[in-house]
Amino acid sequence: MTTQNPMSKPIEQGRMKVCNIAGPGVEIETPFTFDIIVDGAIVSTKNVLAGPAFQNGFCNYLKNTFDVGATVTVIERATDDVVVSHIKSSTGDVTANLETRTGTITIVSGVSEVEFTNASSTPPPAPTPTPDPTPTS
Repeated sequence: MTTQNPMSKPIEQGRMKVCNIAGPGVEIETPFTFDIIVDGAIVSTKNVLAGPAFQNGFCNYLKNTFDVGATVTVIERATDDVVVSHIKSSTGDVTANLETRTGTITIVSGVSEVEFTNASSTPPPAPTPTPDPTPTS
């Protein structure tokens, strides 16, 4: 028989969503894959399509819930010719490492959010110079 201490409080749970923004050179609806890590183990993998910046990208909620105060790391899997140009959270602080494509947040009450912005790693072509017009007499 299991007993529960009536004086103990239940641990509050929070949800999480991962958002992806299509930055310069990345097509809207380009798919990206994210691994969600807690205590060094992958607890979820989520596919998120890149969405328009004006609406903060497209987002997917995780099925998992997390203890409020838990530290969760989100890693975007590498994609050819695309870099992570920005990582932020509108729900709290984020520790971001663009080179490792990693954002770490602390779960808050309600919904915690982490947003990744991607950009093409291939520079756009240089503009073609326009020749100066030949003066006529």
